[in-house]
Amino acid sequence: MMTGNPGDIVGPVLSAHQARETWQGKVATVLGGQPTIHEGGRPWMLVDARDVAMAEILMAESGNIESGERFMLSSGDKILPEDWGPRIGELFPEYKDLPSTTSPAM
Repeated sequence: MMTGNPGDIVGPVLSAHQARETWQGKVATVLGGQPTIHEGGRPWMLVDARDVAMAEILMAESGNIESGERFMLSSGDKILPEDWGPRIGELFPEYKDLPSTTSPAM
């Protein structure tokens, strides 16, 4: 038995509910000019779903991993929700006036 524990998983939207209830919906809120919900100040440590799948396959096929080993599948980069707007603006300058705050938790 081995464990690959992913961070906050991001990747392609595969079903309609993902576009509302997950990170995609939160990013869409920011792109719409509204702040995302505050999540207690926890940074996101993102990892692509395709990278998680590849890591799981590599672990399963490896002959060098011993039973009980655990692996973190995550980026070392951290991003806070209030930084999403400015970061998206850097990557995609066509988006203007993106929020740099979060709204209170519900």
